[in-house]
Amino acid sequence: MNGVNDALAILEGTPQVLRALLTDTPADLLGATDGEWTALDVVAHLASLDPFTLERRVRAIVEGSEPPLPEIDEHELLARSGYAGLPLDQLLSDFATRRASIVAWLRQLTPTDLNRFGNHQSVGRLTAAEIINHKAWHDLSHIQQICRIIAAAPDALSGPMRQFH
Repeated sequence: MNGVNDALAILEGTPQVLRALLTDTPADLLGATDGEWTALDVVAHLASLDPFTLERRVRAIVEGSEPPLPEIDEHELLARSGYAGLPLDQLLSDFATRRASIVAWLRQLTPTDLNRFGNHQSVGRLTAAEIINHKAWHDLSHIQQICRIIAAAPDALSGPMRQFH
């Protein structure tokens, strides 16, 4: 089914991975930045995108006839979402609830639904399955980003052990 089952498993598991990774992480590491975002900002970013990039785009494709899929300004979307600045527990809970609902809906799609096309403003024709697979990659990429952010402080203090990178 176009790798969608694997992608859905990743999408379903992301909130639990983030909770396990971040719940006991010290506040100073949660507030550390990679030059752009903190770990909390990344979680807020993931939560703010779901309704637009995952749910609305796939729904438009499934319900429409090759609908246009406009670009999204991710920074503006995050600012408007209300997720920026929320406490970690609330952010993770809201994200998990919303993601579970979206994944449950996505699991009901048929192979025909998944192979329908939309027209993305930048990349052209793409299927619902391609959006779902991209979103799974996007989650994993941001999990890696969070790991790099929170690993930077202990790494900087690891002295000569850094040679083992």
